[in-house]
Amino acid sequence: MLFGKLKDGTPVQIHELTNGGYTVGLTDLGAGILYFRCPDRNGAIDNVLLGFQTPQELLLSTAYFGLTVGRYANRIAKGRFSLDGKEYQLALNNGENHLHGGPTGLCFCMWQARLLQCNGDPGVVFSIHDPDGHENYPGNLDAEVTYVLRADGSLVMNYRVTCDAPCPVNFCNHSYFNLNGEESSVTIMDTELQLACSTYVPVNAGLIPTGEVLPVAGTPFDFTVSKPIGRDFEAAGGYDHCFVLDETGDDVLKPVASAYCPGSGRWLKVFSTMPAVQFYSGNFLHTEPFYEDHMGFCLETEFYPDSPNHSNFPDSILRPGQTYDHTTVYQFGVEE
Repeated sequence: MLFGKLKDGTPVQIHELTNGGYTVGLTDLGAGILYFRCPDRNGAIDNVLLGFQTPQELLLSTAYFGLTVGRYANRIAKGRFSLDGKEYQLALNNGENHLHGGPTGLCFCMWQARLLQCNGDPGVVFSIHDPDGHENYPGNLDAEVTYVLRADGSLVMNYRVTCDAPCPVNFCNHSYFNLNGEESSVTIMDTELQLACSTYVPVNAGLIPTGEVLPVAGTPFDFTVSKPIGRDFEAAGGYDHCFVLDETGDDVLKPVASAYCPGSGRWLKVFSTMPAVQFYSGNFLHTEPFYEDHMGFCLETEFYPDSPNHSNFPDSILRPGQTYDHTTVYQFGVEE
């Protein structure tokens, strides 16, 4: 179905998948997720993702609602990195730093879409070719993002990327969740969150990692036991931090997070092959037309922020002949 048109008249489509009482809307603009509809404890169906109604609204937003961000999700300090003896300068689109692939990153591009069936479950594959030098990243890059909706409420996202030159690569989905329902006007502060992470990555005032990886124990960043997001929110100064998964292994689908909304009974579980998750509490949503701060939260599975500039962080460099192959799963359900 038609989502809308870009200024040049290019049509933007919605690809809707339904399975087991769950519905997801996907778009070829930014290979993004527009909505996810699921029941609450009373059987009422609501969309649990924040987002917009037109492509123009999505492109004007600075919140990246539901989009696939890349080539490099999160921040790179001062937009600079050195790779194999060569210095690269990227666009500065977040103060003095580079964020989410830059102002014309892949989240703002049109992707090609094709439908598929995976073991009887419906899916969509989005693909794109990103030429050498786009946003000053090196190499010709080819990416595929595959979404499959399972009957158990799982949305499986697989990212496969190759590049013909060494390049930092870090893709993630940037959905904002509100398990009360997108139209509820209820903040996320009472949503209970647990992260499978006993360490986190401290940042400076510009949200750039200091290079340390510290224990969460005894800090407002301790989500090893489920607690309301709002409990230590003020002490933390809000959340926009990278948490390191306790379980390791690039080819292992690891538990990342679980969230529960007492008001609706809905829950969310996240699994990923990535080494970390950026938990963002929607601190600047007041800049968007239809939302206030903390109306949604993000769980961005990814490499650490600014990894190209920290040799002690997991290696995010994709080299010719290698394939970046990572999977993240969002599973939704309801407590009976």
